[in-house]
Amino acid sequence: AFSTYRFPLGTQLFSGQSTTLRVTYDHLGAPPRDPVPWRVNEAYAGFVALGLGDDGQVTLRISQPFGYEFDEFTDLTGFDVSAPDESGTVVYTRAGLNEDARITVGLADDDRLVSRPLAVEGVDIALRSWPDDPEWADFAAARVEAGIPALADLIGSAWPVEGSFGVRQTVEPNLRGYAGWFDAQSSEIAVGEALDADTIYHELSHAWFNGRMSTERWLIEGLAQVYAAELVGRDGAEARLPTEPGTDDPAAIPLTDWGGVGSERAAEEFGYNASFWVLAALVDDIGFDRTDEVVDSLRNDVSPYDTTAPGERPEQDWKRVYDMFVEVGGASRAGDLFEASVVGADDGALIDRRGQAATDVADLAERSSPWDLPVGVRNRLERWEIDDVDDAVVAADGVLEQRATLESIEESVGVDEPERAAEAYAAAAMNPSGGVDFAEVASILGQTIEFGDQLDERLSRVDALAETAGTTPPGLSTVDGVDDFASGLDAANEQLAALERIVDVEEQLDAASGLTATIGRWGSSIDGDLDEARAHVEQGDNDAVITTLESADERIDDLAATGALRLVVVAAVLLVIVAAAVLIRRRNRQRETSAVPAT
Repeated sequence: AFSTYRFPLGTQLFSGQSTTLRVTYDHLGAPPRDPVPWRVNEAYAGFVALGLGDDGQVTLRISQPFGYEFDEFTDLTGFDVSAPDESGTVVYTRAGLNEDARITVGLADDDRLVSRPLAVEGVDIALRSWPDDPEWADFAAARVEAGIPALADLIGSAWPVEGSFGVRQTVEPNLRGYAGWFDAQSSEIAVGEALDADTIYHELSHAWFNGRMSTERWLIEGLAQVYAAELVGRDGAEARLPTEPGTDDPAAIPLTDWGGVGSERAAEEFGYNASFWVLAALVDDIGFDRTDEVVDSLRNDVSPYDTTAPGERPEQDWKRVYDMFVEVGGASRAGDLFEASVVGADDGALIDRRGQAATDVADLAERSSPWDLPVGVRNRLERWEIDDVDDAVVAADGVLEQRATLESIEESVGVDEPERAAEAYAAAAMNPSGGVDFAEVASILGQTIEFGDQLDERLSRVDALAETAGTTPPGLSTVDGVDDFASGLDAANEQLAALERIVDVEEQLDAASGLTATIGRWGSSIDGDLDEARAHVEQGDNDAVITTLESADERIDDLAATGALRLVVVAAVLLVIVAAAVLIRRRNRQRETSAVPAT
């Protein structure tokens, strides 16, 4: 990147003598896309500041012209800073350096960049390029104008950045070993000078795939590269392909251990390739449409088990990503891919445990149907609290056993309980002390079963008494107002009271023995009232039974007196008849006597 020159001194120097030699030169840099990385133009200067001399005797002076700013990677620690001169230039000086002291300097005056507004519907975006590189400006403008709508269509959501956004040409990323980067805070992407559509698409995709979506760097970088490669292929160019990461690679690490920007070069290269390979395999497994659903769910922080509910994972970590690909995306290869490249051995074992827990929860959901899965069980699984999931499944099965008991009672009594228990079961939340709190639903079911047992016992008594009473009340399912066990119990008690009244009256009639009571029952309305009462029972009008038989007790008590009165009346009538017969007979005899002639 630079040349070495020799300068003759003109005269020889002997011990104790000195001379001064000043060499000045213009740092013109290299043209865009030259293998030599240093660039100098009106808007940007990137170079290495170095000095030649004895160790400890080197002094570096770096001038910062007015309007130019050092980039964040220029390390000026230990430099003295001068006051601005009449033109506004500030000089940074550091003495006592060794010959191998080298400072990478980046100076930019973005006001000198050539700005070009881009035609992207609905997006306020501008391209800023170097004044001496119109070729890059034309290439980048075409890629950005085509790339943003293509990404929006492929990802399935509109450009997510509010306000203005910029695309800036710079070699800052190149000096750190990157092709470009995305800066969410300044709402711009910084892209190197290469005519590289892949890099532009990759950085643009970070508008969607960034730290707001997930803290997992491997995820957002892998997604960005997969979508960039897809767009490159759609452009008709040859897209980059990842290689399967080798476990024998000296830089191989689980992707969850991949550090931030600025990590060692070998680790960065491994991380970018491995993340690309993993995400390419996942997207190939489920397709872009399902991947878009995964991305949307991650961005909106919803539960992978219920995308209408908020997420319950404390962190946006790899576990949440795994759940999204499996539950939302339906990925079949997620387990193998994560265990091979994303996580370490311990977490790989955790994936297996989570898989068994998820199967247990899915089975519980099936057993729970038509009731919804308890939200607390889902939350525990989402938080990967496997022991609590196991405990919750056991507790839930206890509730379902109660439900089975309840259903048996409902079938027996012919009355269905309202779904209060179903709502409480679905709403059962995580218990602060662990597991899931099923106390409310267990209490509801326990009380309901208790009412159901009482109702079943009452109906058994009703059935038994109905045969004795000679009538059958209607089933509770046909009785108005019966919509639960409590109201059914009231109706059954009314039926029982009506039947008991009929049986009681019949027993009183049977107990009323003797001639006078029997004679008193002849022609009585009590038997008719009993028939009428039986008809009321069959019609479900139990109050009418009580009303109809209201005076039956008194009338039964009066049967003997009525019979006696009837006997007296009958006797009197008989006496009258006998007396009349005797009288008639006497008169007839008198007539016969008076009719005989005297002799």
